[in-house]
Amino acid sequence: MKGEPRTANDILRAHGDAIRIVPLHMPEELRAVAAAPAAHLTYQNGPLISNVEVFTVYWGKDWTTQPLQDLAKKLDAFFDYILTSPLMDELREYSVPSYTIWSRQTFGEHTD
Repeated sequence: MKGEPRTANDILRAHGDAIRIVPLHMPEELRAVAAAPAAHLTYQNGPLISNVEVFTVYWGKDWTTQPLQDLAKKLDAFFDYILTSPLMDELREYSVPSYTIWSRQTFGEHTD
């Protein structure tokens, strides 16, 4: 009704479309309504990678000339950053007794 305050459900239902380019302003009281529940993950004995190692290979002579030469340097810098960032440390929470997610490193790059 006009003039009556809207509830959180009214607002969420009105803006529940799946595609939105610009995020809606979400008042503080509604953020708690949209919070996701904590995940309860269990290990089902599948394969795990405990040590991440990256070796980049740039195939073809075009990688030795500009602009691909600069792109290769940027890609190497990206992997160096990601593998030593706190983001990788967060993966440690998925360790299991027989697989500890721990080390990560880049071994280098090769252009062929």
